[in-house]
Amino acid sequence: MTQQQILELGYYNPKKINGIWCALCRFAFTTGLIVDIGPYGYKYRYCFENKSDAIDSLKLYEDISKHPPGNWIKRKGEGGELRNENYILE
Repeated sequence: MTQQQILELGYYNPKKINGIWCALCRFAFTTGLIVDIGPYGYKYRYCFENKSDAIDSLKLYEDISKHPPGNWIKRKGEGGELRNENYILE
């Protein structure tokens, strides 16, 4: 996929990490940091309460074999849901 294709799918701030496309997407109550975007969807996403936290996390995210930095609430998608035990309600 190309950066333009990622944008056309409705994602924003696309970034390649370890050769895998990641980006942000607004959901009803959260902003998602989307991981491994393909033409038919994505593998999983990290949900953030605040858009600015998601943006900052994506900027610092460098290794998709690990969780991103920041105050994410939970990870949803492939592998099931995973809550962030360090999440701080703002």
